[in-house]
Amino acid sequence: MSVGHGSDEVQREDLRRLAARAEEAEGERDTMKSRYEDARRETRAARRRLEAVTRASRDFTKSARATMGGQYELEGELREGLARERAGRGEAEESLRRMETLVDRLGVIIWEAEVSESGGVERFILVGKHCEEVLGYPRSRWFRSAGFWMEAVHPEDRDRVREAYGSAVREGVEKRVEFRVFAADGGTLWIEDLVQPVENGGGRVRGVMVEVTGRWEAGEALRESEERLRLTLDAARMGYWSLDLSTHEATRSTRHDRIFGHEEMLPHWSYERFLEYVHEEDRGFVAGEFERSQNTGEDWEFECRIIRADGEERWIWALGSVLLLDGGEPTRMFGLVGDITERKRAEERIHRSEERFRLLFEQANEAVFVHGLDGIITQANELARESLGYPGEELRGMNVSDIEMNVSTDGFEEIWREVLRTGDPVVVEGVNRRKDGSTFPVEVSIGRFEGEGEPSILALARDVAERKKAEEEREAALDRERRASEKIAFLGEASRGLASFLDLDGTLAKAARLAVPRVAEWCVVDVLEDGGNKHRLAISFQNGGETETRLEERPDDEAPEPVREVIRSGEPRLVERVDETHLEGIATDEEHLERLRGFGLDSYAIVPLQARGRTFGTITFARNDPSKRYDRESLSLLGDFTDRASLALDNSRLYERQRHTAKVLQRSLLPTDLPEVPGLDIAARLRPLGEGIEMGGDFYDLFEASEGRWSVVIGDVLGKGPEAAASTSLARYTLRSVARSEGVPSRALESLNAAMIEQRGEDDRFCTVLFGNIRQNDGGFTLDFASGGHPLPVVLRSDGSVEEVGRHGTLLGVYHDPEISDSNIKLAPGDAVVFYTDGVTEARKDGELFGEERVMESISSCAGSDARGVADHLEERLEEFSGGALGDDAAILVVKVDGESGVG
Repeated sequence: MSVGHGSDEVQREDLRRLAARAEEAEGERDTMKSRYEDARRETRAARRRLEAVTRASRDFTKSARATMGGQYELEGELREGLARERAGRGEAEESLRRMETLVDRLGVIIWEAEVSESGGVERFILVGKHCEEVLGYPRSRWFRSAGFWMEAVHPEDRDRVREAYGSAVREGVEKRVEFRVFAADGGTLWIEDLVQPVENGGGRVRGVMVEVTGRWEAGEALRESEERLRLTLDAARMGYWSLDLSTHEATRSTRHDRIFGHEEMLPHWSYERFLEYVHEEDRGFVAGEFERSQNTGEDWEFECRIIRADGEERWIWALGSVLLLDGGEPTRMFGLVGDITERKRAEERIHRSEERFRLLFEQANEAVFVHGLDGIITQANELARESLGYPGEELRGMNVSDIEMNVSTDGFEEIWREVLRTGDPVVVEGVNRRKDGSTFPVEVSIGRFEGEGEPSILALARDVAERKKAEEEREAALDRERRASEKIAFLGEASRGLASFLDLDGTLAKAARLAVPRVAEWCVVDVLEDGGNKHRLAISFQNGGETETRLEERPDDEAPEPVREVIRSGEPRLVERVDETHLEGIATDEEHLERLRGFGLDSYAIVPLQARGRTFGTITFARNDPSKRYDRESLSLLGDFTDRASLALDNSRLYERQRHTAKVLQRSLLPTDLPEVPGLDIAARLRPLGEGIEMGGDFYDLFEASEGRWSVVIGDVLGKGPEAAASTSLARYTLRSVARSEGVPSRALESLNAAMIEQRGEDDRFCTVLFGNIRQNDGGFTLDFASGGHPLPVVLRSDGSVEEVGRHGTLLGVYHDPEISDSNIKLAPGDAVVFYTDGVTEARKDGELFGEERVMESISSCAGSDARGVADHLEERLEEFSGGALGDDAAILVVKVDGESGVG
């Protein structure tokens, strides 16, 4: 039998600990808010710099316009356009250069472009140098492709950006817009852009951009901190409130308003409104507590009654603090409030019981026993005899151990002696046994009894069955709350963990690992392949305190029958107690049966994986600990976990299917095999940007156009995805068709340009293409080619020298009359020509481009190599430089004349 002292402070101490947790969360929220305010101040400083740049921009523009007169209209890209301006524009060019220098020193990006009323950027006229440092993209890319900018803007923000640009043109007013941008290194940045219409600019706008990522990250951290505070308070079933005493602005949690009887948040709240809910008999006391706290700066803690919005009287517990300025003036109050009605009612019941005990003690209306140190009962009142079922004087002469379970005279003698020595009473708990053998819990107060003769022991016993029941109910409620919190935490972790994978094997393994050991000692995630005759599964289990996970495949007929039955029925299977029959039903063979026996399987549950109205697999959870045996309540948690796993696994299956489709389509846009051309050695490489579901726009081709004439093509279509694939297909097959009848490369590209403009949709997609014809001549080969905006080829001579050949031309699919020139080079035996896309030169490492110089250097080191060796070496150099993280697709095509060309 245990001895304990009664205490009514246990619940209150629990609430104080929860309040301390909430206060720590509040402190973290204040820290995050301070960081957020610092970020806001930095943003305001940046805005002041932006305004200064804007004013300088206007002054420089006026100066440029005064010098250039009516010739301010720039055509094409800025560098090429400025080169074509007449000699009288020198002063304007100097003004623009000074403006760019000023902007670069201020650390912002200035740009000027022609923009349509719908917000589309038609072409860039000016782009500050700082864009490469902030965003990582070279300025040449802005001029080459105006549509590139909207591709870099986050898809969810593009409409807002277009609306801001379009409004600046339509309304002629300044617009400010914040949005996300994908940087060249793959990261996401927040940008604030101040957009102004250019006076008399005819659709021109000027923008000044500054990066504000730090401010947004601070805001996100603040919101995460506030969410953690909310979860802490929800777990504690408490409401939170905060009041700014200078602005009288009040904030609070949803649970706060629910405590006062409002299921929906009230639009306004104030201190005066709170007092209206306080019971009128407690209102003066509560107001005094708040006034005392404001005057002294001390925390408050009190209990009071409230009248809820629905008229019900409830009890609340309030704890809070007031923040004082250095001068002692209160500036802010914040606190916690919790509904303690049930506790107060329980306390009232206990109080009534204790009051009854006191009265019975004083008036002998309680079960009272008097006995000596030997435990022999000398006296017992009527209530004692009635409660124990001993009529008359039967109790007299019996020992206390005869009516009290688990009590011996020897065990209590020390307590009795101490009570007699000090006179201080002791309260113990026990179980009384009636004459008929039934029992009931009691609380016994042991005190000194001054009767006749030597002092004796006075024991007053009261039935505490009701209180015990209330305590058990409270413990059960706390246990339910604890399990609910653990469930929320586990499911939250599962959602985050499963969302971090796209591939099916990774998601399978993660789902199995998450379950062990949190909800199982052994877990199998089983997914049917699309054909339905093969299973992919992940198995996770405990091994010496560590969790091991492995991936396997098995035919459908080798899957355990319970698994196949759950897949067929779509209903979970729960076995709360496993016997040998169950083991034999699960096992697929004798070896499997022995492993199950060795595991000590005690209970298991098989839950179906379901998505889009069908069952595509199962998760099997197994326990070997009888104290953690699965039951119907456990099945709810396992089902919630499986629902999350189902969604993640189904998404992974869809992603793999789409990725496979994208790869098949990508391969269909390239020649299956390069042809064998007499006298030529040919090799090609294509490095897509990633392994995702988007098709790239880089392509190459080599085919026989007519007898003795071979056509070579390499190109790059803007963008990715189905649209890029459609444009790639159009370019490739148009050139194949035209090449058979048209031997002049520039005319073939003009035909492709016309076809692209004719097929052009709303996205104004364009491409760069290099097209050439290779034919034999005396002693070697001749390459006739033309470039439509594409990087020029590099010739590697047999002596190891390299040179870039040809002339640049206009992008295809943009202008009706592109400028395209034909070029001609002769290739002797041992010479090679290397074609490539701009994904090679624009590969990055720490903001530095691979560049044309490295391309030439890499090719020059390949003297004497065959075509495959040249292509491999250039690809390896590109891989080493970028670390495998290319900024765009990259294609390489190498054509080399054999050492002995076969030409006499």
